Amino acid sequence: MITVNESYMVPQQKYAGGYPDVGGVMHLTRVTLPTHMTLYRFATKSWSEDRVYGAPWWVGFSVHDTLVKLAGGDLKRLSAEALARLAMLSEWGNLMDLLVSVKVQQPLSAWSGTPRTARAKDAHQRYGKPVTPDRSITQLYIPGLSTYLADGARLDSCVPWTRVLRPTSRVPLC
Repeated sequence: MITVNESYMVPQQKYAGGYPDVGGVMHLTRVTLPTHMTLYRFATKSWSEDRVYGAPWWVGFSVHDTLVKLAGGDLKRLSAEALARLAMLSEWGNLMDLLVSVKVQQPLSAWSGTPRTARAKDAHQRYGKPVTPDRSITQLYIPGLSTYLADGARLDSCVPWTRVLRPTSRVPLC
């Protein structure tokens, strides 16, 4: 099946797999996200809708459900669990103080994999202590939802997220 974002898969594979200053995932697998699938994303409350929903990094229901159980229903702990288990670094600028969910409106192509170990660089470009993710977690990288790439490069076109994703909830985590 050809999806609306298929043409972005190969050019953006390097971002999904781990590009400088982008954690990425290991064991990349190409997947198709079906219509009506629910996806979740941790973001920053102050971001625009385009930045929240047009971003490529998402998780599915089973990851969301696991994180909620690990947090014991505590929203502040949910953010901390997600940060730790996805190996998110504060240097990447996502406060993860907001959880959104969407329904897929058209089948989408995505890269799936387990998070890579993340390491921040200090002011002298030396790597700090590694942050190891939960290897049972699977993340999704959906290319083509924004004209902006992780390294700041800009594309001439994209598949607007408003055409393929329908927001279903927006929950502040603190």
